Amino acid sequence: RNGRETMEDRISLLLSTRGVVPEMRANRMNVSVFCLFDGHGGNDCVDFINNRFISTLIGQKTFATDIVTAIVNTYAELDESFLEVAKQNSFYSGCTSNNVILINTKYEKTIYCVNCGDSRSVLCRNGACVELSVCHNTNNETEVKRVLEMGGQITNGRVMGVMRVTRSLGDIEYKTMKDYYWNAHFNGDLITSVPDICKEHRMRDDEFIITASDGLFDVIPPQACVNFVRRQLLKDNNLDLCCQELLKKAKKLGSHDNISVIIIYLNSTKPKM
Repeated sequence: RNGRETMEDRISLLLSTRGVVPEMRANRMNVSVFCLFDGHGGNDCVDFINNRFISTLIGQKTFATDIVTAIVNTYAELDESFLEVAKQNSFYSGCTSNNVILINTKYEKTIYCVNCGDSRSVLCRNGACVELSVCHNTNNETEVKRVLEMGGQITNGRVMGVMRVTRSLGDIEYKTMKDYYWNAHFNGDLITSVPDICKEHRMRDDEFIITASDGLFDVIPPQACVNFVRRQLLKDNNLDLCCQELLKKAKKLGSHDNISVIIIYLNSTKPKM
């Protein structure tokens, strides 16, 4: 929780689809899914999404044949479902989402990073940091432009003076109830649940991926995170301890937000310094 009264981060993992998605056996295909959800305004949305995301994703008809369509449909379906629940129960909560999906086939290995919000994933490739996602917040000029085109306002660096993030799941007051809530007419949703999807082909010198909520990257730059993890893994090769040490460093540097970290090891050998 890192000093916060509540912990609004959630993590879900599916290490392998073997025996879970029968269609993949014929294609000699295996998929791993790593999800980090960062809630705000309460736990209603983040728990709803966390409890349903992986099952909804692997249940998509195109999961084994067109992963991008499966991802886009998953986000749209879950957002629509939660907004209905939110309307019925007066929930004004939301969550950001960052997912890493590893796909291994007979012919290639690929990394998909899916982002909706301000959590981030970075890849360590032979010591260099490869950023797999772009933050969706009011520091992003493209995001600000979209909000303004929808008729929204950016006040004090926040959407309608409240939200720094510009993409999320939930947050009904910026979507289906925006006109009522803000007593104004808009051209579209002020905050969108449409994710960005990045695809990277795995390479031999890919070492690990760090997925973390903004509480980490707000105080430690991505390359510095990569450097820290490489040194720690070289020292003891213990992922659990590495995560704990990274959290301690972020707290020491002044982070007061919830922090969650996933480190995905892509190479069984220690990093070469």
